[in-house]
Amino acid sequence: MIPKLQTENLAVKNPARWFTDRIWLLVFGISATMFLMGLLPAWVAGEDSGFYTLSVMFFEPVCHQFSNRCYYIGELAMPVCSRCFGIYSGLFLMTVLIPFLRLFRLPGFNFALFLLVASVFLNIIDNAGNFFNWWSNTLTSRYLLGLPIGLSAVYVIFSEYIPGRKTKS
Repeated sequence: MIPKLQTENLAVKNPARWFTDRIWLLVFGISATMFLMGLLPAWVAGEDSGFYTLSVMFFEPVCHQFSNRCYYIGELAMPVCSRCFGIYSGLFLMTVLIPFLRLFRLPGFNFALFLLVASVFLNIIDNAGNFFNWWSNTLTSRYLLGLPIGLSAVYVIFSEYIPGRKTKS
């Protein structure tokens, strides 16, 4: 079944108008900065570069940055762990996709919040499993567990804008 277009809203008819929305531009700028600061320093700069050092310091308050949990680009560890990079990738990806998702009737805030809570809960279970040595993760599994947190966080932010949400009359 193909989701129905909502045509009452002019912005839905023309998704390009979304890109001028101030909230979207703000979230896009923040998510793109976080994604690129997690990726680019290890890719284009050396360990001794100021850009790499700045990026490590930028993420230090929010990421443990254990080198055994970071992707490596060449011989240089990314400034964020694989789970955090998954979160930042999800934030950036969903911010790019959200204007196009507006074309479809999707569940609103409650569903978005459920996805976010479920994603965080999965990560808590994963961390507990690692802590009690029930299993161990790979960098890819950590990345894939971080990705839905970023995706659903942006969905929560913009669920008010997505057509199909129930509004109070």
